[in-house]
Amino acid sequence: MSQMLNQLANYDSIYLIGGNTSFQHYGILENLMTTAGKMVLAKSKPFKQGKNFLEPTVDYYSFYESLCFILDNQHTLGFLNRLDTSQCISPLVRSLISNILEVKQLDRLMPPNVLRSLDPPLSDSVDNYYTGIWNNLRGLANSSEFKLQEKKRKALITKQCQENTRIVGQLLRQCDSLDVHCIAFRIFHNADIQINDFTLRDSAAAQILRQFINHIRQINLDHILCIQSRIQRTMTGQCYVNIFIYSKSDTQIDFNIDLNQFHYNYEDATTQMYTYANELFHTQFRLFGSNSFAFNFEQWKVFFKCALYPLNHYYYESKHIKPTFTSILL
Repeated sequence: MSQMLNQLANYDSIYLIGGNTSFQHYGILENLMTTAGKMVLAKSKPFKQGKNFLEPTVDYYSFYESLCFILDNQHTLGFLNRLDTSQCISPLVRSLISNILEVKQLDRLMPPNVLRSLDPPLSDSVDNYYTGIWNNLRGLANSSEFKLQEKKRKALITKQCQENTRIVGQLLRQCDSLDVHCIAFRIFHNADIQINDFTLRDSAAAQILRQFINHIRQINLDHILCIQSRIQRTMTGQCYVNIFIYSKSDTQIDFNIDLNQFHYNYEDATTQMYTYANELFHTQFRLFGSNSFAFNFEQWKVFFKCALYPLNHYYYESKHIKPTFTSILL
């Protein structure tokens, strides 16, 4: 598990990536990305030729462990099968998932301890098959598709960090400290038929967020300084919202949040859909500019970068939902 995923757990901030199930799924993607990262190195290969048989390399053991974990865990296998790989997931991970599922489908699983017993013709076939997987991944890692997507991920993270540093730095120059309210909730859809059109659901989810932001903006405007928000979907399609509200410290703000008031009805000739907010999470802490004995600006930068963690591995983007925070200065 990466340092950033551990930090999210240590901050008790799993809500920033969609909850515990999403936390587990990101852990799986990290494992796959680490394995793929080893396989694409120039000197990496699945086997080396022993005196009379193939010998597995360290990278093959890593690949085999990932493969066995996924194939032995039906929940994980089902999640990967349902994963919408058209969304912003690393092409390397997408390809590795496809390879693992193919190994299962073609019954080409090769335990390292079986290699010694293979006859030469079969040994060559196994070597060629797995070397093909290595070469395909290596070629993908050098492709323009992969490089462009990695560039986009890094640019999104850098831009968001810079914008947040600018905004919060500006607020801390106005005030010695800020109260930061972290709010999260999920958005659900009930429909009379199966709706495969995410555009409709995403539009309804965006409507719920607008209702919530409008509600916040009508409360204590003299004390609230900035609102940042985003909508995302987990890898299983669950919609969730993250909101940061920055306010003047030492002020009592009653947000009067009743999620029952945030809902949206859609109806046409063939479809009825009811969209609503549920499962509210709300926490608050004091942010100081430069107090070394309290949560300060430098620590906030680390925390905010953790909030951007999904941009590293998987994020959702559509016409109505963007992977970045939208800021409203009041």
